[in-house]
Amino acid sequence: QKAIEKKDGKLARDIWSKVTEYSVQANEYGDEELSEAIKSLAITYVKLIEYCDNGDLNNLTMFNEEFEKALENIKSISNF
Repeated sequence: QKAIEKKDGKLARDIWSKVTEYSVQANEYGDEELSEAIKSLAITYVKLIEYCDNGDLNNLTMFNEEFEKALENIKSISNF
């Protein structure tokens, strides 16, 4: 939320990096399905970074939609 409010591309990149690390860790623990789901979540951050860099609201809309889908997928896999 903070990255969106301040259009903070650096923060968005830092979060993207951390989420990607979680995907790698899940894969190392042998949970390939969760790893792929987290990777899908990480990929959504590309649109957030683009929004922070250029202010295009279409990128923000796409990020929000893709993020929600990816998050729901993770929830369904991990039974949260």
